[in-house]
Amino acid sequence: MQAMQEYRVQMDLEIDLEGDAVSGLINRIRELRKKAGLKQDQLAEKIGVDPATISRLEKGQVRITGEYLILLSDVLGCTPIELISDPGDVARTDVERRALTILRQLHPDVAASILTMAEQLPRKE
Repeated sequence: MQAMQEYRVQMDLEIDLEGDAVSGLINRIRELRKKAGLKQDQLAEKIGVDPATISRLEKGQVRITGEYLILLSDVLGCTPIELISDPGDVARTDVERRALTILRQLHPDVAASILTMAEQLPRKE
């Protein structure tokens, strides 16, 4: 079966994904499934589909509807937009949102300097 080139997610509005966005969505689903410690058949059971459906989904052979997106995000512990978006574009906390807003408004050289300094700061444990 040939991999689908486009997904149409239908909720209140339609979002067309193609190319890299489709690959990113598929990769995020697979990564989050593995991070949750779920095998394909376990994820299938949790969202109420045949195990072959998850395998086909991760190969790009299943059309992802809004319903699938909601079910998957619920089981995988994220929001639907986090599945669709590039992980770097999704801020999960108010602090992350504020930091991204500020960084995006800075001159690229200044932003790079700030990130270099931030890399030297202690990490949470």
